[in-house]
Amino acid sequence: MKSTWFKSIFIAGGALLLASDSFAGAEIKVSDTTSINFGGSIRAELADTDSGNSDSFGASIHSARFYMKAKVTDKIGFQLQTEHKDGDMLMLDSLVKVKLTDNMQLWAGRFIPPSDRSNLSGSYNLPTWQYPSVVSRYPIPKKGGRDDGFALIGSLAGGQLDYSLGMFGGKADATAPEDTESVSGRVA
Repeated sequence: MKSTWFKSIFIAGGALLLASDSFAGAEIKVSDTTSINFGGSIRAELADTDSGNSDSFGASIHSARFYMKAKVTDKIGFQLQTEHKDGDMLMLDSLVKVKLTDNMQLWAGRFIPPSDRSNLSGSYNLPTWQYPSVVSRYPIPKKGGRDDGFALIGSLAGGQLDYSLGMFGGKADATAPEDTESVSGRVA
């Protein structure tokens, strides 16, 4: 009885800790315009099952993400994000961000192309661990919904209208064996 109570408290505490599965990380400020920020996310599972005569308790980490964001100047920055899953480490995001005006940026590199809200939220920010069915079928060639390309991202009307428009490498398929460029955008 005491063991079951302890496990329940442990699971509840772990769930509260994991409820905010992304953390802001540590920031190293070099100057007023230069800084580096490190952070990460963990997707974990705790399971406590009672099957008649025996109790079973287990914990596992499904994946872990680490990121580094940096501002080189007040107009130039970059971002790197990795994912460790099933024993493999891969690069999810690797991009340079250039601030063209106060309301417009140019992103270049590997990142999530502009698309619908679910995809823009990212898999670690949705209330579910799987992308909605429509988003999971997008023709994106890289892991985690990423593609290589560039995008203009900005806002108009005092932040009332946000937009993003990009051109990306695309995905090869049976009808086009070579990568075919794709254009994507979003207005919100």
